[in-house]
Amino acid sequence: MLGHESPVRTWAVLPVFVVAVALVAVVALLLLIVATIVLFGRIRRVTLLRVPYLLWVIYAAALNLAIWQLN
Repeated sequence: MLGHESPVRTWAVLPVFVVAVALVAVVALLLLIVATIVLFGRIRRVTLLRVPYLLWVIYAAALNLAIWQLN
């Protein structure tokens, strides 16, 4: 049956794909946060406000990576 996936197989593989896409999005977000910190480094308030956000996104990326590896 070419072109016809089993619904069970599709639903079993979909969460792994979604977690991988989320990991790519979080890594892109990390790069943008770092770029913002570098570009606005002269403005001390902006930099200081971004550091906790950067740490939170690093934590989220680590959790996402752990979930992806466990699947």
